[in-house]
Amino acid sequence: MVKLDELGKLSPEERIKKLHELQEQSREEIETAQKLIKESEMQLEEEKKIEEMIRDVPLPQQKKIEVSDLWKEESLEEQVSREKVKLTKEQRQYGIQLAETKAIEDITQNVYHMEQSIAEKGYMNPHEEEQFHSNLYALKKKEEKYRKAGLDYEAKKAMRAEEEAERFLNTYIA
Repeated sequence: MVKLDELGKLSPEERIKKLHELQEQSREEIETAQKLIKESEMQLEEEKKIEEMIRDVPLPQQKKIEVSDLWKEESLEEQVSREKVKLTKEQRQYGIQLAETKAIEDITQNVYHMEQSIAEKGYMNPHEEEQFHSNLYALKKKEEKYRKAGLDYEAKKAMRAEEEAERFLNTYIA
């Protein structure tokens, strides 16, 4: 780049040529700077929008836990009766059908895949909730069936799967 005081030493033709070059170079630098300013302003606006969205999203509410309840042991039946979920006729029928046609491992696998999907999204939509309840009902029916048949090990597997599903459900439905 030529310094302005050196331009005085050049011939008028060369001086005009160099000044035009400087002018063009300055114009390009100004255009580049203006583009960068616009991009930066757009980035700032995006960041502000994201911050506003984050502020507007309600935080999930945790269930209130009584310390004394932590020391109480309550059976799954007591928990279910206390937090009874109203299943529709279709959900019960589907749960019974699952219990009759699928192995406990298949039902447990269904529940596991649903849990993974829900955990990735961070929420449970109404359709998933219905499916989850139907699978939970199927596990309960499996447990009852195994208990009646005297298959304690299988009944315990069903009960454990049921308890895990209940815990998961309680974290996403308050």
